[in-house]
Amino acid sequence: LTEDHFSSLWNNFVILAPCQWDADYFFSWIIGKAENTRDKTMFDGLGNKMRRFVFDKFFCGITKLHQSRLNPKCFQAFNYFFKILNSVEGNLELSHDFMRVIRREMIGMSTLWRFLFESECLEVTQSCANFLVSLNLKLGTQLNKTKLQIWTKFLDDCMQGVTTALEE
Repeated sequence: LTEDHFSSLWNNFVILAPCQWDADYFFSWIIGKAENTRDKTMFDGLGNKMRRFVFDKFFCGITKLHQSRLNPKCFQAFNYFFKILNSVEGNLELSHDFMRVIRREMIGMSTLWRFLFESECLEVTQSCANFLVSLNLKLGTQLNKTKLQIWTKFLDDCMQGVTTALEE
């Protein structure tokens, strides 16, 4: 699977999808959670370079998601890429039921904030808020000394986002 192939898939199954179900199935498929199937994820066997390309270009980059496609399945896919890529970069420590923040500078953080304030879907907004809170509470021991500063900055970021959203 090349970058051009994935661009074509994205265009057909997300941008030009005749119904939301098509896009939802595509999001499930790319992270390996296609319902009622035993299909593997399309990323089995592909490296982090392709994951990074997809995340940067389609979730965070120039080809930003149209708000009508930003639904729970889309956020689930974004969340998958966010966790995997930040784990590979050493920003997050992950296990099946555990997540700990190692470094605060994470790939896709500005997009997560954008989703929080721009989503028209209440479930996505709640998921973004919950994820942001968990990223600021589940801090690794390396960050223990700066917890108060981290939490203060998080509250400042929240208030800045609310102020900006109200001004627009």
